[in-house]
Amino acid sequence: MIFKCKNRKLIKIVLLLEAVLLPSVLVFWVVLGRVWTSFDFQILDFFYAQAVQYGYGPPRSSQIAYITITDDTYAKFGIRLLDRMEMARVNEALVQLRPAAVAYDLIFPLPTTPTADQRFADSIKQLGAVYLPIAPDDLTPTAQPCQWGNRLAYERLRSEQLRKPREQGTAQPLYATRALMQFDAFAEAAFNTGHIGASQDADGVFRHLPLLVKVDTAYLPSMSLSVFLDTVKVPWDAVTVHWGHTMTIPAFPGSTLRRDVVIPIDAQGRVFVPYAQKWGNDFPAMPMHKLLQLFDDPDMRGNLQEFFEDKFVFVGDVSTGIADAGQTPLDRYAPLVMMHAALMNGLLTKTFYSQWSFWDVLALVCLIGVLVGLAAMVQSSMVLYATGAIIFVGLLVLTGIEWVHFTLFPLVSVLNSFLVIFFGIVVGLEVAIAKDQAFIRNAFTKYVSEKVVNELLQHPELLQLGGEERVVSLLFSSRIQWPVFLSTITVTSRATDFICAPRTSPSDFSPPIARTGMVSGVRASSAKSFAA
Repeated sequence: MIFKCKNRKLIKIVLLLEAVLLPSVLVFWVVLGRVWTSFDFQILDFFYAQAVQYGYGPPRSSQIAYITITDDTYAKFGIRLLDRMEMARVNEALVQLRPAAVAYDLIFPLPTTPTADQRFADSIKQLGAVYLPIAPDDLTPTAQPCQWGNRLAYERLRSEQLRKPREQGTAQPLYATRALMQFDAFAEAAFNTGHIGASQDADGVFRHLPLLVKVDTAYLPSMSLSVFLDTVKVPWDAVTVHWGHTMTIPAFPGSTLRRDVVIPIDAQGRVFVPYAQKWGNDFPAMPMHKLLQLFDDPDMRGNLQEFFEDKFVFVGDVSTGIADAGQTPLDRYAPLVMMHAALMNGLLTKTFYSQWSFWDVLALVCLIGVLVGLAAMVQSSMVLYATGAIIFVGLLVLTGIEWVHFTLFPLVSVLNSFLVIFFGIVVGLEVAIAKDQAFIRNAFTKYVSEKVVNELLQHPELLQLGGEERVVSLLFSSRIQWPVFLSTITVTSRATDFICAPRTSPSDFSPPIARTGMVSGVRASSAKSFAA
């Protein structure tokens, strides 16, 4: 049968290999302290692209739109610097188009002309829900004090814009030690702020965004998170941050939320950004110069109303050569304003990606190791190889299924763990079997036929001593009568049932008749025979 077990010796070898390989893999991950690597996220980028292509990505909210500053915008303005007068005109137009909020992915750190700056500041106040961000220069996991300046923007940040949510677990936040601030007049006029610090993964891809960065003893939220909490009217002291697990925004009494918003985060407070589509296909966008042109045309202004009313508008520079761009899981190169829009989309649709926990992954590795070990104990090697193939394909299928359900699975780490255990057992068994076969061939080739040796190589358990007690018939005949006897009978019984040993004297030896099997010998008058 195919499920017959190996001999005891090989089973002991399998158990020994399991006792070495499986704990070694587990200890490796425990010492490393994490099961997620850059290779896991790189292979997940492929699954991400396929999921989005076939309609299994995050849903897209209809409440998000872009105002973009393009190469054509700069050409229309005639300079490569943003004219504060033109920016003020944009805000003044948006006042009449009534968006829900306007978030600039731009920093205005220096003054220009007093007239232009004043008009821009006045337009910000007039528009109302305008968010001007803060750009941390350096985010570090090491606790360091912030380098505060004496400007009004720093004072407002310290007194009004830092937050203290409820905290659980062990925090390992990123610290902002320096920041690029808005010009004081603009920082004072803005409704609120948030950081736009985007941290690259180790391979340079922008997959994660810190929801909170620590500034001394309090936290600065990301710009999209700040916009969302102000919109749904949830106070920060009601928000719970369970570091390494979730951030929970409750459906607080008086808020507009119908149910809690739960955001999976890592120990640094970073969220996996739920990009809805590639850049250009994610949310509607309108170039800034086109907005002004259409707004100046009374016949076209109604179209703008439909485009911007009650929308969360993100304003960003997407022109050629900008510094605020990089690689995402879906694009080789894209402006990073899409990160903040994607995060806002996740908050509005309550769609985020969670990750397999450290201990869940180790439990799965243990299960895989046990299955491989049990398959290796079966006599037929095909069972082991079939189990390996099923596990390999199963991990690929599991990754796809989990992705469709917005759960990230560390395929590469688990697959490598499985391969180490699988090939470790395969190689160990092959070495042990090769040694046994060499011993059998060397021991029996000189004494038995090639057929018997091959039988022993295929079934080494036959080397184990054994037998059974049976009733047999023995015939002793003189050599003179032996030829006559042979001519009168036909042996049809098995050797263990009928054995004839002709002899003429106690010391005489003649080979017994055996239809099948082998008799080890007959010695003197004892006439002992052994059949197999």
